[in-house]
Order: sequence, then structure tokens, then C-alpha cells
Amino acid sequence: MGISSYSATPSSNTAINGINISEGCPPSGINDAIRQLMADLATDCVNKNTAQSLAAQLNFAQGANIASATTTDIGAATGNFVNVTGTTTITGFGTIAAGAWRIVKFTEALTLTYNATSLILPGAANITTAAGDIGAFISLGSGNWQCTKYTRIGGISTADIANSAVTNAKMANMAALTLSGNNTGSSAARQDLTVNQSAIMLVANNSFIPFRNRIINGKMDISQRGASFAAVPNNTYTLDRWAYFQIGTGVSTVSQQADVPSNNEFQTSLRVAVTTADAVQDASDRYLVQQIIEGYGIRDLIGRTFTLSFWVRSAKTGVHCAAFRNSGLDRSYVAEYTINSANTWEYKTITVSGGVITAGTWDWNVGFGLGVSFSLMGGSTFRTTAGAWQTGNFLTTANQVNVMDTIGNIFAITGVQLEVGAVATPFEHRPFGAELALCQRYYSTATLRSNTSYTTGSGPGYLGPHNAFKVSMRSTPSIGFSGISYNNCSALITSTITTEGFAPSVSVSAGGNWSYDYTFTATAEL
Repeated sequence: MGISSYSATPSSNTAINGINISEGCPPSGINDAIRQLMADLATDCVNKNTAQSLAAQLNFAQGANIASATTTDIGAATGNFVNVTGTTTITGFGTIAAGAWRIVKFTEALTLTYNATSLILPGAANITTAAGDIGAFISLGSGNWQCTKYTRIGGISTADIANSAVTNAKMANMAALTLSGNNTGSSAARQDLTVNQSAIMLVANNSFIPFRNRIINGKMDISQRGASFAAVPNNTYTLDRWAYFQIGTGVSTVSQQADVPSNNEFQTSLRVAVTTADAVQDASDRYLVQQIIEGYGIRDLIGRTFTLSFWVRSAKTGVHCAAFRNSGLDRSYVAEYTINSANTWEYKTITVSGGVITAGTWDWNVGFGLGVSFSLMGGSTFRTTAGAWQTGNFLTTANQVNVMDTIGNIFAITGVQLEVGAVATPFEHRPFGAELALCQRYYSTATLRSNTSYTTGSGPGYLGPHNAFKVSMRSTPSIGFSGISYNNCSALITSTITTEGFAPSVSVSAGGNWSYDYTFTATAEL
């Protein structure tokens, strides 16, 4: 039955496991009872290896104060709770068997010196104590200790959140963390708080900034013109907002593909596939994929650092180039990135330091603001120095690879993002409808029907109903028609074209009902 069955009232203990020890018991019972008592003690108090439950509280006794020293021997404390006095830096806590606990209260400021083996502290960094701080420490044996909990009397200290104390390693679930600036409401320049894991940028006034990506259709989901473009001529828009430029004898197909990185973040990419090689780099050769960002979209880049990030796959390894340029080509920045493995998706970032975009060299309205180009090949006419703003464009003086030199070579790209700041944050996934509306500011298409009637003899040249665009366009667009079907009319043209819509006009053949079906395109690309 064990000692747990013994009574705390001495007179009530008249037997041990059935052995009679009451008054007047046989002498032999005393011997047997002592032997049973020894067995119970060995079983319940010495060799007990099973979990036990306390029927009452376990109160730690406070031991005598211990003065701080290089090795402050809390293992030899006279109680499990102890005050450590003084200001001497502590590097160790003495030796005691593994599993021993001590609760330590520090009465003054001192330094606990972190050691990955002998004094393991939260945050893997030194701790500066304050009077009233309490720490819980457990012995790991052989003079090694670990702090399992540290509570500051005054909460989190300034030292805890200093730039040197908050590191990426300590923020294991955040790929990058930047803390800067002030939140005082002063007139100081705006500072950013960027937390990569949540893909959120906050500024000093605590506001949330959506639409931080200046690239439109960066994940290549939207293609109002179609999904494939063979033998693409120079300066032709393909997937929405993405143009293909070429000067040279090579021929390519540009298409929307389900070829994407394996991280399941993107569903489509833009791919350039070589169908006719241009193996010789003539002086004026130029092949590139580009998006031109409207001036209104980059006004806040004046004097600020910005970062371009993207996923890319190329048939050619080696140095590739990206370029940022203005409309007059009198200001450009050429950057290099390296493809390490052929036909393998790789993530790249390019950061351009602040202070190089100025108001005098860029357009800040509805026109050409900033061209972001990815080069596939270029001749000497388009070579310039990497990593500096200058006159020139497209390639560096290094031996940049020629993707166009072999039939079947491909260049694919997706997840393109350009944002303010020196840190590439996770790609901003805007709602599909919002992204489509951004694209329709530059290009829109629809299939419509118009019909009406007029009094006999009123004559030809009637206007159909005014057609409003789905969103206001960047500028007055050019209108094109296709798939026209006439009934009692002909000669479809447009009139009264604005950024909001247009009115179609036909020549009516005779009095009565007339109708026409058509598909229109409205283009206001840069």
C-alpha cells in the first residue's frame, strides 16, 4: 500500500501492510513491520520513477542573499528563491546537478553575459538587469545554465529594441525587418517600417500603403490582346502593359505561359522564345522586354531609393542586364544580374540608391515616366557602364549574354515588382479586378451591338449610342474596329472620342431599322 496509506495520527497506525503493530502485538511483528517500512520508504521515496501528484502547494524557501561575482554560485543557494546583490558582471552560476531550479531576483543593475553553452539567455544576447528584474534558471549540469524566463520590472527596455538587438536571426519568421525613423508627427522626412513576412509597409503616421508595386500586371495574368504573339515586330505590346522591342534579324514568339517558379505563388509568366536566331551582334541590335511606367506613378521616386525584384528563367547563364530610363534617353541606369543555372527559375533583386532621380530629368504627368527594360541582346550602340546614371541604355560594357543567338532559346519572367525602399518585400497580389482596371487605363476592348430606326428620307450618317470605356483612359485613345457586321448600314467610324468613351457613326442605307455588331479596341499605351 505504501507510505501514502499511513495516518498522520500516530495512534491510528496499528498495522503496516497487514502486519499487526498495535499495543501487545507479537514481538515478531515488530521485526516484520520494520522490514515493511524500509521497503515502503525505498519504493516511494528513493526508487520512485513514475509521475507523482502533489496534494498541496510546493513553497520555495528564500535563501540567503548572494553577492554577484564572475561566477555567482546560485547552485549553492540555501533556498530555491534568492536575491543576487551587487553590480559585478556574471558569466556563470556554479555547478549543481542537471534539473535544479533557481528563481533569482536582481537587486541592482549588472550584466549577464550570454554564452551558447554555459549561460544560455533569451535572444542569444547579453542582458542588462535592473533592480527588481526576476529570472528563472535551470541547471543543465556541468556548470551550464539556461534562463527559461526573464521578467523586467519595467517591461521592455530601449536596449531590447535597439537596432543591434533586433536581428533577422531573432525574427525567424520574418525574412527581413527594417525599423527606422520617428513617429512623433514632426516635419522630419517620412520613414518606412517594412516587415517582409506580412508584406505590409507602414509609414510614420501609421497609415497602410496599398499599391506599392509600380509595375502593372507584374505576374502576367492579364492579356486582353491574346495569349501568343508570333514574329513580333518592334515596339509591340503583348501581355498587358508589356512591350517587346527589337532591332535585328532575329524573330521571336512572345506568349503567356503556365511556366512558373515552384513556390506556387504565380500562375503565369511572359516568355520570349527564339524562332529565328540572330547570332551576330550588330552595332544597333536591340532586343528587350519593357514596361513604361506613367509619370504620375513615379513622382515620389524623386531622391528616394527604390528596388526592382523579379523571378526570371533564361536559356543562357551569365550576366544579364536590366535598365531604367527616361523618355528622352538622356538619363538611364543599367544594372546587372547573373543567371546561375540555365532554364531554372531564379529570384533577383536590384536596388538603385536614392538621390539620382531628380525633377529636372523625368516626366511627371500622364506621359513616359520610367522605362523598366530587360535585355535579351544588344549591339555596341547600346552598351554603357553598369551601376551609374548616365547617357546611354540597355546593356553594360561587360560581355552580356546573347539570348537571341540560338533557335529555341527562351527568356521568361514573372513576379516583377518595383517599390520604394532598399528592401524587396514579398510580391503584392492585388485583386484581379483591380489589376485589370489598371491595365484598362491603357488598353481596353469589347464587343458591342448598336441598333435604332429613323424616319424614311431622313438621310444617312447617323450616330449610334455613346460607348463609355470601362475605366477612364490615360489619354484620348486611338480606336480600332474588327468583326463588323452591318444591317441596313455601312461605313462604321468614330466621333467625339474622349478619355471617357466614344460615339460610333454609320451611314444608313434606307429608312427603317438598322444595326451593327463590332469589336473595338481603345489604345492609350505609352
